[in-house]
Amino acid sequence: MSEQDRLFERLSRQAEGEAKSDFARYRRKLIAYTLLGYLILFGTLATLIGLVVGSVALAASYSWVFLLLVKKKLVLVLLPMVWVLGRALWVRIDAPEGYELKAEAHPRLFAAIEKMREAAGAPKIHRIILDGELNAAVAQTPRLGIFGWPRNTLILGLPLLFTLSSRQAQAVVAHELGHLSGNHGKFSTWIYRVRLTWYRLMEAFRHEDNLGAKAMRGFFDWYAPRYAAYAFPLIRRNEYEADQVAAELTSAEYAGQALVRIHVQGSRLEEGFWGYYSALQREHATPPHPPWSGMLEYYRRSTTQPEGAVDYQARLAEALACKTDYADTHPALTDRLAALDVEGTLPDTQGRSAAERWFGEALPRILKEFDAAWMARNAEAWREGHVQIVAAQKELDGLLALPFESLDAESLAKLGRLQLMFEQNEAAQRSLGAYQQRFPEMDEQGAEVAFLLARIAFARAEYAQTLAQLRSALAWQEGFIEGLYPLAYNALSRLLREEEYLYWREEGQQRLQRLNAGEEDPTLWIDHEVALHSLDADDPRLVALRQFCAGHAAIRELAVAERAAILGKGDAPVVVVVYALTVQHATQHLQTFQQTLAELLQRAGAEFVLQFDDSAGDAPNTIAKRVQQAGIKLV
Repeated sequence: MSEQDRLFERLSRQAEGEAKSDFARYRRKLIAYTLLGYLILFGTLATLIGLVVGSVALAASYSWVFLLLVKKKLVLVLLPMVWVLGRALWVRIDAPEGYELKAEAHPRLFAAIEKMREAAGAPKIHRIILDGELNAAVAQTPRLGIFGWPRNTLILGLPLLFTLSSRQAQAVVAHELGHLSGNHGKFSTWIYRVRLTWYRLMEAFRHEDNLGAKAMRGFFDWYAPRYAAYAFPLIRRNEYEADQVAAELTSAEYAGQALVRIHVQGSRLEEGFWGYYSALQREHATPPHPPWSGMLEYYRRSTTQPEGAVDYQARLAEALACKTDYADTHPALTDRLAALDVEGTLPDTQGRSAAERWFGEALPRILKEFDAAWMARNAEAWREGHVQIVAAQKELDGLLALPFESLDAESLAKLGRLQLMFEQNEAAQRSLGAYQQRFPEMDEQGAEVAFLLARIAFARAEYAQTLAQLRSALAWQEGFIEGLYPLAYNALSRLLREEEYLYWREEGQQRLQRLNAGEEDPTLWIDHEVALHSLDADDPRLVALRQFCAGHAAIRELAVAERAAILGKGDAPVVVVVYALTVQHATQHLQTFQQTLAELLQRAGAEFVLQFDDSAGDAPNTIAKRVQQAGIKLV
């Protein structure tokens, strides 16, 4: 855990204690803390404007003042400082994109949401859009930057609506409206927006190299993280309050059922469908059918198959074992269910989904438009992926044609990787296990083999074996395997070995620091607090990544940002790609995926860093959150 993480947790705990003992006093202090930021910002801006206006006025009256401003170039100092502050104040936040629903096409849905909005006391919803995420949210897009006047967009994910019944989906919508309802909702929403604004200002000032920006950067580097920590209890409290609004507008049972379905069934179905669909690429040069039209039927079959019940129960037990921590403002599932006073059990088979009930006869048309957009983005990349798979299959067949006992170290390792690529886990375990027996010395390839075996063990819930293989990989002291430490502490969190869990988290960061002593390493985000910003829409690196995402249905999320050069280090800007795969593909295809992605970025001429987001369990990934906030989310 970095020093900044420790500071954030310590300040958040302190703020939680204050909020519990006297919430009214905590709220007053938070308002004062908020106003301090505005006071420094606008006070500095007003002072600079006053200096500029006053200087111009004096220069018009006294020639010596005019000569002083010109000869000493003071005007070249003041005007850029005013420009930087003014531009930073006008923070532009783009509205979310998606398939926009119209009230005239879906009058019953809009009427139902409007009724809930009025009951919740929430502000007007200006737009309702659909996207492809297993999620729902209300996004506020301020028209005037930090001055506010937001437009509110309700975002509904189609996979979410496939997973939930209409009553459960109403509870989710009510939860999102609850974030904006009543006095506490408006206040905490304002605080949340201000907190993000301070971080955006901090990043904006880091991109400037004048004296004014440096001064403001110093203040916000100190202020923004402390403000986020002090506001943390309020943001978390608002999650509980939003759950209560959902219970009041629907019922506690429906709110609890929705939470369980999203945590347990929703993620499994999404992973299962895209795993099934991406497997079609092996046999088909073009998609045999578009994805979205077949997704609903896949969900309907999967929720009624009895063989999924055991897996659901295991996933539920795992979700209920997770503890609330400071990596996320959302409380853990167990705590949210306890606050609702409901049991953490799997709901019965739902019948018709919310998508079917809400959209009725319009659903096939909506899915057709989703399919058309997907095919337009992905057809070419699908064909390229098929060619790569055919080549990999040919290479695998060639290795299998050789006597197994005659394979050298490189061939055995390659055979295991290819078998994992084609989801032949047992065969891959045999090949990689044979590698360890024949070539026990630890080098870069041996460490990779141990890491792959650890992933196979993790997928089978063999967490002790996972740790044993990871410890073998650690015997390679000359490098760092991406994803090794997150996998270790995810395994330990399943085994409820908290002390070792914390050790592996901290050891991972310390190992990176030791291996890069004296050199700037672009993966050390927390310690260096390097600036991140978005790429231009026509940036060739971004264009290449969009095409790449289109051909990989197993990508669960992918975001990209650019890391600014660090002053005094002499290095160039670096593209940072954070990604997560479905569980199956993260286990079986990670190395191949990373290699393909790296080759793509090399061809695009990019200096880059790949960061695998392996935070499916308790492990937080601060890097991923920073990239997603500052950059562009492509998936």
